[in-house]
Amino acid sequence: CPLAAYDRYVKVLADPGAGREARLDALRVVVHVIGDAHQPLHAGDNGDRGGNDVSVDMGPQRDPRSLHGNWDREVVDLAKGRASNRQFARQLVRQFGSNAPRLRNGTLRDWMQESYELAQTFTYARLPGFVCGRPAPSPVRLPQQYRDEAARIAKARLARGGIRLAGVLNATLVR
Repeated sequence: CPLAAYDRYVKVLADPGAGREARLDALRVVVHVIGDAHQPLHAGDNGDRGGNDVSVDMGPQRDPRSLHGNWDREVVDLAKGRASNRQFARQLVRQFGSNAPRLRNGTLRDWMQESYELAQTFTYARLPGFVCGRPAPSPVRLPQQYRDEAARIAKARLARGGIRLAGVLNATLVR
């Protein structure tokens, strides 16, 4: 359960007496859980293991991949474009940084709920041929419009995740 793990590891991270290795392990878990909470297919499911059982066709010269893997990799790459990781991070700060105080609000449960709603309203709902409760056609050909909108959503989710992670780390470690 990510919620229980998150709560447990935030406490370890905040405890200076917990020891260096325990706190580093806790940091890894907190970063991972917050990151996963912002990917819609970590919160949504159509009886397909969060999109892992849905094959998507990304077009010529691309091997089919799972919908989940597509959101983990290709959608992020599309959002990033040709920017380096550092350049992309700076772009996200410029685009979303002024909203940081508002975006930091909420709990991990709230952030997971946002991802769940995105999975329902976009990630699955906009798949060609998708019907809730039924297996998606396989492979699903992702139209350019879907990919472009997915990249826009991923950019916003990455920014929110980073802003929220920074807020958690500041609240936990800065005293």
